[in-house]
Amino acid sequence: MSNRKKARIIMVLGTQSGAGKSLVATCLCRILRGRGLRVAPFKALNMSLNSTVTDSGEEIARAQWLQAIASGRKAEARFNPILLKPEGSGRSQLILLGRTIGSFTHEGYSGIIRERGRDAVTRSLNSLLVENDAVVTEGSGSPAEINLLDQDLANTFLMENYEAECILVGNIYNGGVFASILGTVLLVRRPDRIKWLLINNLAGDSAMLAAGIEELERRAGKPVIGVIPHMEVNLPGEDLLDYTGSSGGDIWIVKYPGMENYSDIDYLAFNRIGFRYVRSRTSLQGCRLLILPGSKNVASDLRFLRENGMDKMIMEAAGMGIPVLGICGGYQMLGESIADPEGIEEKGIFDGLKLLKVNTVYDSEKTVRVTEFTGIHHRFSGVSGKGYEIHFGRICNSGESTLFSTNHGDEGAVSKNGRIIGTNIHSVLSNSEFLSALTGERFEFTYDIDDEIDRISSEFLSHIQPGFLSGLKKHDQSEIQ
Repeated sequence: MSNRKKARIIMVLGTQSGAGKSLVATCLCRILRGRGLRVAPFKALNMSLNSTVTDSGEEIARAQWLQAIASGRKAEARFNPILLKPEGSGRSQLILLGRTIGSFTHEGYSGIIRERGRDAVTRSLNSLLVENDAVVTEGSGSPAEINLLDQDLANTFLMENYEAECILVGNIYNGGVFASILGTVLLVRRPDRIKWLLINNLAGDSAMLAAGIEELERRAGKPVIGVIPHMEVNLPGEDLLDYTGSSGGDIWIVKYPGMENYSDIDYLAFNRIGFRYVRSRTSLQGCRLLILPGSKNVASDLRFLRENGMDKMIMEAAGMGIPVLGICGGYQMLGESIADPEGIEEKGIFDGLKLLKVNTVYDSEKTVRVTEFTGIHHRFSGVSGKGYEIHFGRICNSGESTLFSTNHGDEGAVSKNGRIIGTNIHSVLSNSEFLSALTGERFEFTYDIDDEIDRISSEFLSHIQPGFLSGLKKHDQSEIQ
Protein backbone atom coordinates (compact mmCIF):
# COMPACT_ATOMS: atom_id res chain seq x y z
CA MET A 1 0.00 0.00 0.00
CA SER A 2 1.22 3.52 -0.80
CA ASN A 3 0.63 6.81 0.97
CA ARG A 4 2.40 8.69 -1.79
CA LYS A 5 0.78 11.89 -2.95
CA LYS A 6 -0.74 11.68 -6.39
CA ALA A 7 0.88 13.46 -9.32
CA ARG A 8 -0.52 16.62 -10.82
CA ILE A 9 -2.16 16.25 -14.22
CA ILE A 10 -1.12 18.85 -16.77
CA MET A 11 -3.47 18.39 -19.70
CA VAL A 12 -2.83 19.84 -23.16
CA LEU A 13 -6.02 20.53 -25.08
CA GLY A 14 -6.33 21.87 -28.62
CA THR A 15 -9.01 23.88 -30.36
CA GLN A 16 -8.78 21.34 -33.20
CA SER A 17 -6.60 18.62 -34.65
CA GLY A 18 -3.26 20.08 -35.69
CA ALA A 19 -3.28 22.78 -33.01
CA GLY A 20 0.07 21.59 -31.72
CA LYS A 21 -0.95 19.48 -28.72
CA SER A 22 1.61 16.73 -29.29
CA LEU A 23 4.50 19.15 -29.63
CA VAL A 24 3.49 21.16 -26.55
CA ALA A 25 3.10 17.97 -24.53
CA THR A 26 6.52 16.76 -25.69
CA CYS A 27 8.12 20.04 -24.66
CA LEU A 28 6.43 19.99 -21.25
CA CYS A 29 7.62 16.43 -20.63
CA ARG A 30 11.21 17.46 -21.33
CA ILE A 31 10.98 20.70 -19.32
CA LEU A 32 9.55 18.96 -16.25
CA ARG A 33 12.08 16.17 -16.52
CA GLY A 34 14.78 18.86 -16.61
CA ARG A 35 13.49 20.12 -13.27
CA GLY A 36 14.19 16.74 -11.73
CA LEU A 37 10.59 15.56 -11.73
CA ARG A 38 9.48 12.05 -12.54
CA VAL A 39 7.06 12.65 -15.40
CA ALA A 40 5.00 10.38 -17.63
CA PRO A 41 3.08 11.13 -20.84
CA PHE A 42 -0.50 9.99 -21.34
CA LYS A 43 -3.11 10.04 -24.10
CA ALA A 44 -6.26 8.10 -23.36
CA LEU A 45 -7.23 7.56 -26.99
CA ASN A 46 -5.22 8.26 -30.10
CA MET A 47 -6.18 7.78 -33.73
CA SER A 48 -3.10 7.40 -35.90
CA LEU A 49 -1.46 5.17 -38.50
CA ASN A 50 1.95 6.04 -37.10
CA SER A 51 2.47 3.46 -34.39
CA THR A 52 5.50 1.79 -32.88
CA VAL A 53 6.38 -1.10 -30.59
CA THR A 54 7.53 -0.98 -26.97
CA ASP A 55 10.25 -3.22 -25.60
CA SER A 56 7.45 -5.35 -24.14
CA GLY A 57 5.90 -5.92 -27.56
CA GLU A 58 3.01 -3.46 -27.12
CA GLU A 59 1.78 -1.25 -29.95
CA ILE A 60 1.24 2.44 -29.17
CA ALA A 61 1.11 5.71 -31.07
CA ARG A 62 4.47 7.23 -31.97
CA ALA A 63 3.46 10.54 -30.38
CA GLN A 64 3.44 8.94 -26.94
CA TRP A 65 6.63 7.04 -27.77
CA LEU A 66 8.27 10.40 -28.52
CA GLN A 67 6.88 11.92 -25.32
CA ALA A 68 8.30 8.97 -23.39
CA ILE A 69 11.74 9.79 -24.81
CA ALA A 70 11.21 13.41 -23.74
CA SER A 71 10.32 12.15 -20.25
CA GLY A 72 13.37 9.91 -20.03
CA ARG A 73 11.12 6.85 -19.85
CA LYS A 74 10.75 3.59 -21.72
CA ALA A 75 7.54 3.61 -23.75
CA GLU A 76 4.69 1.44 -22.45
CA ALA A 77 1.05 0.76 -23.24
CA ARG A 78 -0.20 2.69 -20.19
CA PHE A 79 0.91 5.89 -21.91
CA ASN A 80 -1.62 5.25 -24.74
CA PRO A 81 -4.18 2.67 -23.57
CA ILE A 82 -6.41 3.00 -26.68
CA LEU A 83 -5.15 3.34 -30.24
CA LEU A 84 -7.35 3.40 -33.35
CA LYS A 85 -5.73 2.76 -36.71
CA PRO A 86 -8.07 3.76 -39.60
CA GLU A 87 -8.33 1.15 -42.34
CA GLY A 88 -10.69 2.92 -44.72
CA SER A 89 -14.31 2.14 -45.60
CA GLY A 90 -15.41 3.30 -42.16
CA ARG A 91 -13.39 0.69 -40.26
CA SER A 92 -10.54 0.97 -37.78
CA GLN A 93 -8.29 -1.50 -36.06
CA LEU A 94 -8.70 -1.21 -32.29
CA ILE A 95 -5.65 -1.65 -30.07
CA LEU A 96 -6.35 -1.88 -26.36
CA LEU A 97 -3.45 -1.70 -23.91
CA GLY A 98 -1.01 -2.44 -26.70
CA ARG A 99 -2.83 -5.46 -28.16
CA THR A 100 -4.98 -5.66 -31.29
CA ILE A 101 -8.49 -6.89 -30.57
CA GLY A 102 -9.94 -6.62 -34.08
CA SER A 103 -11.20 -4.42 -36.90
CA PHE A 104 -14.51 -2.64 -36.34
CA THR A 105 -16.89 -0.06 -37.72
CA HIS A 106 -17.34 3.14 -35.72
CA GLU A 107 -20.40 1.67 -34.01
CA GLY A 108 -18.50 -1.50 -33.15
CA TYR A 109 -15.40 0.06 -31.64
CA SER A 110 -17.43 2.76 -29.87
CA GLY A 111 -19.30 0.04 -28.02
CA ILE A 112 -16.10 -1.72 -26.99
CA ILE A 113 -14.56 1.56 -25.84
CA ARG A 114 -17.63 2.27 -23.72
CA GLU A 115 -17.50 -1.21 -22.19
CA ARG A 116 -13.77 -1.77 -21.75
CA GLY A 117 -12.00 1.42 -22.75
CA ARG A 118 -12.90 3.53 -19.73
CA ASP A 119 -11.62 0.87 -17.40
CA ALA A 120 -8.33 0.63 -19.32
CA VAL A 121 -7.94 4.40 -19.30
CA THR A 122 -8.79 4.72 -15.62
CA ARG A 123 -6.49 1.93 -14.47
CA SER A 124 -3.62 3.20 -16.60
CA LEU A 125 -3.90 6.82 -15.47
CA ASN A 126 -4.47 5.97 -11.81
CA SER A 127 -1.33 3.87 -11.68
CA LEU A 128 0.72 6.59 -13.38
CA LEU A 129 -0.56 9.18 -10.89
CA VAL A 130 0.77 7.12 -7.99
CA GLU A 131 4.18 6.56 -9.53
CA ASN A 132 5.01 10.06 -10.81
CA ASP A 133 5.31 13.70 -9.84
CA ALA A 134 3.49 14.89 -12.97
CA VAL A 135 1.52 13.29 -15.79
CA VAL A 136 1.39 15.31 -19.01
CA THR A 137 -1.87 14.33 -20.65
CA GLU A 138 -2.63 15.09 -24.27
CA GLY A 139 -6.21 15.52 -25.42
CA SER A 140 -7.53 14.41 -28.80
CA GLY A 141 -8.95 16.62 -31.51
CA SER A 142 -11.17 19.23 -29.89
CA PRO A 143 -12.78 18.98 -26.42
CA ALA A 144 -15.73 21.04 -27.66
CA GLU A 145 -17.39 18.62 -30.11
CA ILE A 146 -20.74 19.13 -28.44
CA ASN A 147 -22.39 16.28 -30.35
CA LEU A 148 -19.87 13.82 -28.91
CA LEU A 149 -19.26 14.99 -25.34
CA ASP A 150 -20.77 11.88 -23.77
CA GLN A 151 -18.38 9.72 -25.84
CA ASP A 152 -15.32 11.95 -25.45
CA LEU A 153 -13.00 9.72 -23.48
CA ALA A 154 -9.79 11.57 -24.36
CA ASN A 155 -10.93 15.04 -23.23
CA THR A 156 -14.28 15.39 -21.42
CA PHE A 157 -14.02 12.18 -19.38
CA LEU A 158 -10.67 13.21 -17.93
CA MET A 159 -11.73 16.81 -17.33
CA GLU A 160 -14.84 15.66 -15.45
CA ASN A 161 -13.28 12.85 -13.43
CA TYR A 162 -9.78 14.13 -12.64
CA GLU A 163 -8.40 17.39 -11.32
CA ALA A 164 -6.65 18.14 -14.59
CA GLU A 165 -5.05 21.55 -15.04
CA CYS A 166 -5.51 22.29 -18.72
CA ILE A 167 -3.61 24.34 -21.27
CA LEU A 168 -5.73 25.18 -24.32
CA VAL A 169 -3.68 25.56 -27.51
CA GLY A 170 -4.83 27.37 -30.64
CA ASN A 171 -2.97 27.38 -33.95
CA ILE A 172 -2.93 30.91 -35.34
CA TYR A 173 -1.68 29.71 -38.73
CA ASN A 174 -5.13 28.28 -39.46
CA GLY A 175 -6.81 31.64 -38.83
CA GLY A 176 -9.55 32.54 -36.38
CA VAL A 177 -7.47 31.71 -33.34
CA PHE A 178 -9.25 34.09 -30.94
CA ALA A 179 -12.69 32.82 -31.92
CA SER A 180 -11.63 29.17 -31.76
CA ILE A 181 -10.07 29.57 -28.31
CA LEU A 182 -13.00 31.51 -26.86
CA GLY A 183 -15.53 29.18 -28.49
CA THR A 184 -13.80 26.16 -27.00
CA VAL A 185 -13.81 27.69 -23.51
CA LEU A 186 -17.55 28.40 -23.82
CA LEU A 187 -18.48 24.96 -25.13
CA VAL A 188 -16.55 22.54 -22.90
CA ARG A 189 -18.41 21.07 -19.97
CA ARG A 190 -15.74 21.98 -17.44
CA PRO A 191 -14.33 25.38 -18.44
CA ASP A 192 -12.98 25.73 -14.91
CA ARG A 193 -10.42 23.04 -15.73
CA ILE A 194 -8.86 25.29 -18.37
CA LYS A 195 -6.21 27.30 -16.49
CA TRP A 196 -4.10 28.71 -19.32
CA LEU A 197 -4.35 29.68 -22.99
CA LEU A 198 -1.54 29.34 -25.53
CA ILE A 199 -1.28 30.69 -29.08
CA ASN A 200 0.88 28.53 -31.32
CA ASN A 201 2.67 28.78 -34.67
CA LEU A 202 2.85 32.54 -35.22
CA ALA A 203 4.67 33.71 -38.33
CA GLY A 204 4.98 37.41 -37.54
CA ASP A 205 5.26 39.97 -34.76
CA SER A 206 3.52 38.94 -31.54
CA ALA A 207 3.04 42.61 -30.63
CA MET A 208 0.28 42.75 -33.27
CA LEU A 209 -1.76 40.39 -31.10
CA ALA A 210 -1.70 42.51 -27.93
CA ALA A 211 -5.19 44.01 -28.25
CA GLY A 212 -6.71 40.66 -29.19
CA ILE A 213 -5.00 38.87 -26.32
CA GLU A 214 -6.24 41.48 -23.85
CA GLU A 215 -9.84 41.05 -25.07
CA LEU A 216 -9.55 37.26 -25.14
CA GLU A 217 -8.31 37.17 -21.57
CA ARG A 218 -11.15 39.45 -20.47
CA ARG A 219 -13.87 37.36 -22.13
CA ALA A 220 -12.44 33.92 -21.38
CA GLY A 221 -11.27 34.77 -17.88
CA LYS A 222 -8.02 32.88 -18.52
CA PRO A 223 -4.45 34.13 -18.99
CA VAL A 224 -2.57 33.73 -22.26
CA ILE A 225 0.76 32.33 -21.07
CA GLY A 226 2.61 32.65 -24.34
CA VAL A 227 2.73 33.08 -28.09
CA ILE A 228 4.88 30.40 -29.73
CA PRO A 229 6.46 31.38 -33.06
CA HIS A 230 6.53 29.06 -36.03
CA MET A 231 9.43 26.66 -35.52
CA GLU A 232 11.11 24.24 -37.87
CA VAL A 233 10.60 20.97 -36.04
CA ASN A 234 12.50 17.83 -36.96
CA LEU A 235 10.65 15.35 -34.79
CA PRO A 236 8.66 12.24 -35.76
CA GLY A 237 5.16 13.18 -36.86
CA GLU A 238 1.82 12.20 -35.40
CA ASP A 239 -0.11 11.40 -38.59
CA LEU A 240 -0.42 11.89 -42.35
CA LEU A 241 -0.68 15.68 -42.01
CA ASP A 242 2.94 15.71 -40.87
CA TYR A 243 4.15 13.91 -44.01
CA THR A 244 2.58 15.76 -46.92
CA GLY A 245 5.73 17.01 -48.64
CA SER A 246 9.01 15.73 -49.97
CA SER A 247 12.33 17.44 -50.43
CA GLY A 248 13.14 16.24 -53.93
CA GLY A 249 16.00 13.87 -54.56
CA ASP A 250 17.07 10.55 -56.00
CA ILE A 251 15.37 8.31 -53.40
CA TRP A 252 11.81 7.73 -54.58
CA ILE A 253 8.94 6.53 -52.38
CA VAL A 254 5.85 5.01 -53.97
CA LYS A 255 2.91 6.73 -52.31
CA TYR A 256 -0.18 4.58 -52.61
CA PRO A 257 -3.48 5.52 -50.92
CA GLY A 258 -2.98 3.07 -48.06
CA MET A 259 0.58 4.06 -47.21
CA GLU A 260 1.26 3.84 -43.47
CA ASN A 261 4.17 4.03 -41.04
CA TYR A 262 5.30 7.26 -42.65
CA SER A 263 7.87 7.50 -39.89
CA ASP A 264 10.10 5.10 -41.83
CA ILE A 265 11.27 8.12 -43.83
CA ASP A 266 11.99 10.33 -40.80
CA TYR A 267 15.74 9.88 -40.89
CA LEU A 268 15.89 10.75 -44.59
CA ALA A 269 14.22 14.07 -43.82
CA PHE A 270 16.08 14.75 -40.57
CA ASN A 271 19.48 14.15 -42.15
CA ARG A 272 18.50 16.20 -45.23
CA ILE A 273 18.72 13.28 -47.62
CA GLY A 274 16.66 14.14 -50.69
CA PHE A 275 13.57 12.04 -51.38
CA ARG A 276 10.37 12.42 -53.33
CA TYR A 277 6.96 10.80 -53.32
CA VAL A 278 5.83 9.18 -56.57
CA ARG A 279 2.07 8.91 -57.07
CA SER A 280 1.86 7.94 -60.75
CA ARG A 281 3.96 6.31 -63.45
CA THR A 282 6.83 8.52 -64.52
CA SER A 283 10.27 8.39 -66.08
CA LEU A 284 12.85 6.82 -63.80
CA GLN A 285 15.54 9.29 -64.75
CA GLY A 286 17.33 10.42 -61.59
CA CYS A 287 16.06 7.56 -59.41
CA ARG A 288 18.77 5.92 -57.30
CA LEU A 289 16.51 3.88 -54.99
CA LEU A 290 12.79 3.00 -55.21
CA ILE A 291 10.94 2.23 -51.96
CA LEU A 292 7.59 0.50 -51.52
CA PRO A 293 6.55 1.43 -47.95
CA GLY A 294 4.05 -0.14 -45.57
CA SER A 295 0.38 -0.45 -46.51
CA LYS A 296 -2.79 -0.71 -44.45
CA ASN A 297 -4.43 -2.73 -47.28
CA VAL A 298 -1.97 -4.54 -49.53
CA ALA A 299 -4.52 -5.90 -52.02
CA SER A 300 -6.12 -2.48 -52.51
CA ASP A 301 -2.79 -0.75 -52.98
CA LEU A 302 -1.67 -3.41 -55.47
CA ARG A 303 -4.76 -2.61 -57.54
CA PHE A 304 -3.86 1.07 -57.36
CA LEU A 305 -0.38 0.31 -58.72
CA ARG A 306 -1.80 -1.67 -61.62
CA GLU A 307 -4.59 0.74 -62.46
CA ASN A 308 -2.22 3.69 -62.96
CA GLY A 309 0.69 1.77 -64.46
CA MET A 310 3.02 2.10 -61.51
CA ASP A 311 3.51 -1.67 -61.46
CA LYS A 312 5.22 -1.35 -64.84
CA MET A 313 7.39 1.47 -63.51
CA ILE A 314 8.52 -0.75 -60.65
CA MET A 315 9.30 -3.54 -63.12
CA GLU A 316 11.28 -1.09 -65.24
CA ALA A 317 13.29 -0.03 -62.21
CA ALA A 318 14.12 -3.66 -61.46
CA GLY A 319 15.13 -4.23 -65.08
CA MET A 320 17.40 -1.19 -65.03
CA GLY A 321 19.20 -2.41 -61.92
CA ILE A 322 17.77 0.33 -59.68
CA PRO A 323 17.52 -1.08 -56.14
CA VAL A 324 13.91 -1.69 -55.07
CA LEU A 325 13.19 -1.93 -51.33
CA GLY A 326 9.89 -3.18 -49.94
CA ILE A 327 9.12 -2.56 -46.26
CA CYS A 328 6.34 -4.55 -44.54
CA GLY A 329 3.34 -4.32 -46.91
CA GLY A 330 5.70 -3.21 -49.67
CA TYR A 331 7.73 -6.38 -49.08
CA GLN A 332 4.58 -8.47 -49.46
CA MET A 333 3.74 -6.69 -52.74
CA LEU A 334 7.14 -7.60 -54.20
CA GLY A 335 6.40 -11.30 -53.70
CA GLU A 336 4.58 -13.80 -55.86
CA SER A 337 1.26 -13.94 -54.02
CA ILE A 338 -0.69 -12.78 -50.97
CA ALA A 339 -3.28 -15.16 -49.55
CA ASP A 340 -5.87 -13.80 -47.11
CA PRO A 341 -8.31 -16.69 -46.53
CA GLU A 342 -9.88 -15.17 -43.40
CA GLY A 343 -10.34 -11.65 -44.81
CA ILE A 344 -8.00 -9.99 -42.30
CA GLU A 345 -7.54 -7.17 -44.81
CA GLU A 346 -9.37 -8.40 -47.93
CA LYS A 347 -10.42 -12.00 -48.50
CA GLY A 348 -8.85 -13.79 -51.45
CA ILE A 349 -5.58 -14.68 -53.14
CA PHE A 350 -3.79 -11.86 -54.95
CA ASP A 351 -0.88 -11.83 -57.36
CA GLY A 352 2.10 -9.83 -56.24
CA LEU A 353 4.64 -8.11 -58.48
CA LYS A 354 6.68 -11.34 -58.60
CA LEU A 355 10.03 -9.65 -58.12
CA LEU A 356 10.83 -11.82 -55.09
CA LYS A 357 10.23 -15.54 -54.77
CA VAL A 358 8.22 -15.26 -51.57
CA ASN A 359 4.58 -15.82 -50.69
CA THR A 360 2.57 -14.23 -47.89
CA VAL A 361 -0.24 -15.85 -45.95
CA TYR A 362 -2.51 -13.86 -43.62
CA ASP A 363 -4.03 -15.22 -40.43
CA SER A 364 -5.52 -13.69 -37.29
CA GLU A 365 -2.20 -13.47 -35.46
CA LYS A 366 -0.55 -10.07 -35.62
CA THR A 367 3.21 -9.75 -35.25
CA VAL A 368 4.17 -6.89 -32.90
CA ARG A 369 7.75 -6.97 -31.64
CA VAL A 370 11.09 -5.23 -31.35
CA THR A 371 13.64 -6.81 -33.67
CA GLU A 372 17.42 -6.73 -33.50
CA PHE A 373 19.00 -7.48 -36.86
CA THR A 374 22.36 -8.29 -38.44
CA GLY A 375 22.95 -8.50 -42.17
CA ILE A 376 23.85 -11.99 -43.38
CA HIS A 377 23.50 -11.39 -47.12
CA HIS A 378 26.96 -10.49 -48.43
CA ARG A 379 25.76 -7.11 -49.70
CA PHE A 380 24.62 -6.15 -46.20
CA SER A 381 27.46 -7.72 -44.26
CA GLY A 382 28.35 -5.55 -41.28
CA VAL A 383 24.92 -3.92 -41.10
CA SER A 384 23.29 -4.26 -37.68
CA GLY A 385 20.68 -2.41 -35.70
CA LYS A 386 17.30 -2.43 -34.01
CA GLY A 387 13.83 -1.83 -35.38
CA TYR A 388 10.31 -3.10 -34.90
CA GLU A 389 7.68 -5.17 -36.70
CA ILE A 390 3.94 -4.50 -36.90
CA HIS A 391 2.17 -6.64 -39.46
CA PHE A 392 -0.35 -9.29 -40.29
CA GLY A 393 0.84 -11.95 -42.67
CA ARG A 394 3.84 -14.24 -42.55
CA ILE A 395 6.29 -14.97 -45.32
CA CYS A 396 6.12 -18.57 -46.52
CA ASN A 397 8.06 -20.57 -49.09
CA SER A 398 10.87 -18.09 -49.62
CA GLY A 399 13.17 -19.04 -52.45
CA GLU A 400 15.48 -16.07 -52.01
CA SER A 401 18.59 -15.35 -49.98
CA THR A 402 17.98 -14.18 -46.43
CA LEU A 403 18.56 -10.52 -45.65
CA PHE A 404 18.94 -10.50 -41.85
CA SER A 405 19.58 -12.73 -38.91
CA THR A 406 17.44 -11.48 -36.01
CA ASN A 407 16.57 -12.32 -32.43
CA HIS A 408 13.43 -13.95 -33.89
CA GLY A 409 15.15 -15.95 -36.62
CA ASP A 410 15.95 -15.31 -40.28
CA GLU A 411 14.18 -12.33 -41.80
CA GLY A 412 13.80 -10.61 -45.16
CA ALA A 413 14.73 -11.57 -48.69
CA VAL A 414 17.23 -10.48 -51.35
CA SER A 415 16.95 -11.37 -55.02
CA LYS A 416 19.69 -13.24 -56.88
CA ASN A 417 21.14 -10.03 -58.33
CA GLY A 418 21.00 -8.30 -54.91
CA ARG A 419 18.83 -5.46 -56.22
CA ILE A 420 15.36 -6.40 -54.93
CA ILE A 421 15.16 -6.35 -51.14
CA GLY A 422 12.25 -7.01 -48.79
CA THR A 423 11.98 -6.71 -45.01
CA ASN A 424 9.24 -6.48 -42.38
CA ILE A 425 11.43 -4.35 -40.10
CA HIS A 426 10.30 -0.75 -39.69
CA SER A 427 12.86 2.01 -39.01
CA VAL A 428 15.50 0.11 -40.98
CA LEU A 429 16.08 3.34 -42.94
CA SER A 430 17.25 5.01 -39.74
CA ASN A 431 20.36 2.84 -40.10
CA SER A 432 22.98 4.69 -42.15
CA GLU A 433 24.92 1.50 -42.87
CA PHE A 434 21.83 -0.12 -44.36
CA LEU A 435 21.10 2.90 -46.56
CA SER A 436 24.74 3.01 -47.66
CA ALA A 437 24.63 -0.66 -48.66
CA LEU A 438 21.37 -0.09 -50.56
CA THR A 439 22.58 2.84 -52.64
CA GLY A 440 26.33 2.36 -52.84
CA GLU A 441 26.79 5.87 -51.45
CA ARG A 442 28.28 6.45 -48.01
CA PHE A 443 25.87 8.03 -45.51
CA GLU A 444 26.66 9.16 -41.97
CA PHE A 445 23.63 10.26 -39.96
CA THR A 446 24.19 13.12 -37.52
CA TYR A 447 20.60 13.59 -36.31
CA ASP A 448 19.98 12.95 -32.62
CA ILE A 449 16.38 12.90 -31.42
CA ASP A 450 17.25 13.92 -27.85
CA ASP A 451 19.20 16.94 -29.07
CA GLU A 452 16.24 18.03 -31.17
CA ILE A 453 13.82 17.65 -28.25
CA ASP A 454 16.17 19.78 -26.15
CA ARG A 455 16.36 22.46 -28.85
CA ILE A 456 12.61 22.69 -29.39
CA SER A 457 11.83 22.60 -25.66
CA SER A 458 14.31 25.39 -24.97
CA GLU A 459 12.77 27.53 -27.71
CA PHE A 460 9.27 26.79 -26.40
CA LEU A 461 10.26 27.69 -22.85
CA SER A 462 11.66 31.06 -23.95
CA HIS A 463 8.22 32.13 -25.22
CA ILE A 464 6.01 31.23 -22.27
CA GLN A 465 5.53 32.79 -18.86
CA PRO A 466 8.24 31.12 -16.77
CA GLY A 467 6.26 30.69 -13.57
CA PHE A 468 3.04 29.09 -14.76
CA LEU A 469 4.12 25.62 -13.54
CA SER A 470 6.17 26.80 -10.58
CA GLY A 471 4.02 24.86 -8.10
CA LEU A 472 5.14 21.49 -9.43
CA LYS A 473 7.58 19.76 -7.13
CA LYS A 474 9.24 16.42 -6.66
CA HIS A 475 7.61 14.17 -4.07
CA ASP A 476 9.70 12.67 -1.32
CA GLN A 477 10.40 9.09 -2.31
CA SER A 478 10.01 8.08 1.35
CA GLU A 479 6.29 8.59 0.85
CA ILE A 480 6.21 5.26 -1.01
CA GLN A 481 5.71 2.46 1.47
